[in-house]
This record gives sequence, structure tokens and C-alpha cells, in this order.
Amino acid sequence: MADKSVTSGCQCGTIRYRLTAPPLEVMHCHCSMCRKGHGALFATAGVYDKAAVAIQSGEESLTRFESSPGNHRHFMFVLRWPAFSHRR
Repeated sequence: MADKSVTSGCQCGTIRYRLTAPPLEVMHCHCSMCRKGHGALFATAGVYDKAAVAIQSGEESLTRFESSPGNHRHFMFVLRWPAFSHRR
């Protein structure tokens, strides 16, 4: 079976991550946080199982904040790049 994992990250290459499974869901979010963070009318996001996501490098460059109860957003502090969010 062929490896279908995907490696990606921020534009400058500081943050690299690997996705080892397809998304559980893909959606367009129109909330004010996503619109502001992406500078657009909506943000397209993939929802992945936590076990399918591995930060390979640059984790120390990520800043986290709780945008709403239980929802944590991570972004790269230097570029203000919205990396990902997760629920606890």
C-alpha cells in the first residue's frame, strides 16, 4: 500500500507537520475569528484525528490561546500565521 501521508507547514519553513490520514471533515468557517485570522470572508479547514497529526519542527514557534471555552488556536508568532486549532 502506498504512503498517502502529506507533509506541509508555514511559508518560511519554520513549522513543519505531517498528516498521516485523510481529514474526517473539510469545512468553510465564517466565524469572526477565522475571517480575521485569514483576512478573508471564510477559512477552509480540515478536521483531522489528533493521532494523524504530527508536528515535525518549529513547535517552539507556536503560540496558543483559548479563543472560546475549550477551543484552542495555535499560530506562528513571527508571521502571525494561523496554524491550527483544536478542542479539548
